[in-house]
Amino acid sequence: MKTCPFCAEDIKDAAIVCKHCGRDVPPSVSGDESGEVKQNPQLLFSTPMNGDNTKEIQAIQQFKDQSTAKLVGLGIITYGVYLAYYIKRQTARINKIIGEEERISEGFVDSIMALSYISLILFFAYLIVDEGHPVEIVSDITDRVWALMLLIWGFKARNRIHSAYEITTEDTEWFHGFWTFIFSPVYFNYKINCICGDRKEQEWDAAHPREP
Repeated sequence: MKTCPFCAEDIKDAAIVCKHCGRDVPPSVSGDESGEVKQNPQLLFSTPMNGDNTKEIQAIQQFKDQSTAKLVGLGIITYGVYLAYYIKRQTARINKIIGEEERISEGFVDSIMALSYISLILFFAYLIVDEGHPVEIVSDITDRVWALMLLIWGFKARNRIHSAYEITTEDTEWFHGFWTFIFSPVYFNYKINCICGDRKEQEWDAAHPREP
């Protein structure tokens, strides 16, 4: 834990915005339990997200990649290969905002990429072999393992976003565990788009206040 230099409340060592007063903790300043000053991660937040929560979340827009419909459509057409590339892009973005020890393994992501191509190849092979052929069994196992890895990635990405932005269950930005379990990368994309959409709407409302 460290102390906010503005309100003197305790906040996490990795925090770059105080959850108590909403002020930006200087990006060059962090602290450990002894109060020693050290380098802090890049400043992530800029503009308040909502009135109830002073957390500032502008930089989460870097994760806005595409519409969810496009992601689902291309994911189906490519038998999941497109989803693997999406995961690779988002992982690179996530790893830039967190500490080295918390980064999602590149080897893990490369495995997802490799399995996506293997699943695609086995799918075409399955179409031309007889029912009950070993290819059918191998294809089924590969698909299950690949789906499990997508699920694991979804929770890894979710947990690291929550940690980096200090998002709690009380915040509208919270990534729900149930939907992460069901849809994984698709839900991750959907939630990011929702957060960015809400922020744009609030910025518009702030720029066009309603007359009393």
